Amino acid sequence: WVAVRTAAVEEQSSACQLVMLMVEKLQEHFYPNVEATVNAIAPLLDSPHEDVRSFCMVAIPELVRSTAKATSPDRTALINLTEYFVGLLVKSIESESSLELIMTGLQALRATFSYACTASIRFLNVSQMEAITQCATLVLRDSLQRRAILRAEAQVSGGGVDEDDVGDEEMFQQNCMELHFNLAELIGTVFKTHGSDFMVVYRQIWHETVVQMVHVNCLKEDRQFGYFIISDVIE
Repeated sequence: WVAVRTAAVEEQSSACQLVMLMVEKLQEHFYPNVEATVNAIAPLLDSPHEDVRSFCMVAIPELVRSTAKATSPDRTALINLTEYFVGLLVKSIESESSLELIMTGLQALRATFSYACTASIRFLNVSQMEAITQCATLVLRDSLQRRAILRAEAQVSGGGVDEDDVGDEEMFQQNCMELHFNLAELIGTVFKTHGSDFMVVYRQIWHETVVQMVHVNCLKEDRQFGYFIISDVIE
């Protein structure tokens, strides 16, 4: 038996949400509290409670934006904070089991880049870009494997296909598309913020996968995903 004091969990979740909202509304005026907030929420990314992890992820890009506005034109504090958060988010995404929270993490990572890369700052080094791309590869691979397993199970379960099966298939495909769209948006944002610096990493890790996914024999949804990436490469 495991005893959970749910009132304490709800209070912690509400506190994380409140911090996120305060940073979002106050922006640069919240900057004096950024360091204390980072020290408080960083350990909570490992919380066993999904709401707590979710609000902490969403707060991260807002803390980056607050720092960017408050410290401009000096970018030292911004770059240091962003590099720290990128490592935290990549770790969280790779260890997360909830599909919804994986997408929350991807969105937070993308927003972090957008807020940090004002004034055309390229702060990621090669190893960091590789870590982000490998993380995206892991998420994509797991998603495709889940889809293949569910389809195989449906084929061997017998009994034919009923309306519930069709509905479940459509819902799962929609979730896959949403996840893949977030992956494409993340890769596109790294291209937009780091330009040709990212091209070498992309060609080493993602190019072959993208070429395979746009093959005429692949599913329409996979081809769409591949074209999302290709359009960012061309741009």
